[in-house]
Amino acid sequence: MKQALHSLFFLLLFLSGLSAQVSVSVDPNPWSGTLPADLSDDWAEVIAHANFTNNDAAQQSFRWYIDVQDAPAEWQFRICDNNACYGTSTITNYDPNGFQEPVVLGAGESSILDLHILPKGVAGTGLIHVELSVIDDISVVLETAVYQVTIENSVATFDLVSARRVRIYPNPATDYIALTETSGIDQIVVYNMIGRVVRTFDVANNRSYYMADLPDGLYLVSLVNREAGVIRTVRLRKQNESLAP
Repeated sequence: MKQALHSLFFLLLFLSGLSAQVSVSVDPNPWSGTLPADLSDDWAEVIAHANFTNNDAAQQSFRWYIDVQDAPAEWQFRICDNNACYGTSTITNYDPNGFQEPVVLGAGESSILDLHILPKGVAGTGLIHVELSVIDDISVVLETAVYQVTIENSVATFDLVSARRVRIYPNPATDYIALTETSGIDQIVVYNMIGRVVRTFDVANNRSYYMADLPDGLYLVSLVNREAGVIRTVRLRKQNESLAP
């Protein structure tokens, strides 16, 4: 009898462990940030960087859906995952009756889940949920996690006028880039055209920043103040020295 009770106890413990296991996790979650200090810049945006992981022992298909809980009507949103960076008109990567491009991950594999918030010149606050669901072959939702993003207004106490004067040179660039001045700029973040971070530099006086090993092409370069967020974002062309004018 005692042996049977012991066996039952360990069976229940094992089953409770299985039920507690979550098939998908998002990190970090929740995410919070502030609007860019300079909303007059048409490229101004906030990027909530995250990754999600398939914690299951088998391959899984994942669907995301942008659910805006609260935000100004003018704001726009787009998602970048391992498949692509989607336009602001795409609110899900899997519509059973239309567009279907789920993220397929093997056991233990991860994908980016970057939410881009474009305020379009309008200040405000926002709460955005990205619903991330595990789906089966017939589009049945097996499990859903919520990636929560909160955006607050920028509260800048530094000289924004000076920070907005900062320029990146040369453009096009070959080996290095530099800033005309560093006032109010703490960091340079370089993105490729699908929204992935390819370089991050801490800003210092009289410093140049190495770009030579990046493939030729267009990049987005954000100038960041740690207090106020993205000050401005510019397009930068990286090209081989032999092609430079």
